[in-house]
Amino acid sequence: SIVPTCTSRLPSHPLTLYIMSTTWPAPELDGWTYAHNTIRLDEADLLATVARLNEKAQAGEHVEDWEIEALQTHWKVCYGFIEEHHHNEEAFIFPMIETKVSLPDKMSDDHEVIENQVQLIDGLVKSLNPDRISDAAKAATKDFMLSPTSINVHSTLKVNVRLAETLAKLYEAIATMQESMDPHLAEEEAMALPAMHSNFTPAEVKPIMDKMVAAMEWWALPHFYRQHKVINPATGAKDWDRAAIREHATATLGMPGFVFDFIIFPTFKRYDLEYGWAIEESKDPSQRAHFEARRRSASTWFRATRKALARVSGRRGVLSGKNIDAAAQFDPKPALAPQNSATLLGH
Repeated sequence: SIVPTCTSRLPSHPLTLYIMSTTWPAPELDGWTYAHNTIRLDEADLLATVARLNEKAQAGEHVEDWEIEALQTHWKVCYGFIEEHHHNEEAFIFPMIETKVSLPDKMSDDHEVIENQVQLIDGLVKSLNPDRISDAAKAATKDFMLSPTSINVHSTLKVNVRLAETLAKLYEAIATMQESMDPHLAEEEAMALPAMHSNFTPAEVKPIMDKMVAAMEWWALPHFYRQHKVINPATGAKDWDRAAIREHATATLGMPGFVFDFIIFPTFKRYDLEYGWAIEESKDPSQRAHFEARRRSASTWFRATRKALARVSGRRGVLSGKNIDAAAQFDPKPALAPQNSATLLGH
């Protein structure tokens, strides 16, 4: 199941136009399995990022503001994906399957256990603050000093204990979620997915899928396909494997090619700007400069496009919608004459 949410929906829900195949795909290609693989990927990447940051904090190295913000950005989209994926299962998929076959109560019970852990993680992530302690310590002229009563060398670097402790708790919380989540996903793939494939046709499931798709957040599909990012030989950074994504979207999900090319894939660029690049540089800080350059390039393109549209449309900006001529004819109020204390007193 792909992740729907309540706001920022795709205009006119174009994905509801797709026609599902007459036969089910291989289990590993099913959208349900793809969503599970996205969650597994998020777990692994988040654990690696938190472990790296905790190691820095424990060593007294400064954890940059952007590193904390990138971690929070990754968790934000991961959190939304998990929440709505489970909502889809509880509200749509499980009830549909159980009209023909019973599912273990444990599948829904697992959601409650996982949800408690998700909320714990969310609180820890939101509690992360900029690392100001080790930042101040960087200003020290000496990293080491001798104790007045000993020849032992003591470090003067200050460890942000609160940050280190929070990151350690966060790592443990994500690992605990993974311990519950992964067996749960595997059980669904072993029992619920075959039950759907053997008792329903794709055409019978499509009305249910349409309800989920109609409420889908714009970032859901790019995040769903995050597993199809590969190293670009030209840059050394990860980028979309567009051919593989298009093949799955059109051949497996049944999406028309023009919908993918002109409506769906353009949202992948926005996803990168708001989420994707932050996730990649959080995993590999050496890629930070590359993605910063791409952000600047995107910003420059946006400003140039806005100016070009303003010249063509006669408006000062796409966002403001102010008419240039109207602005030029506007007669501003004359500036107030300067006043001193004597003027104010009537002298």
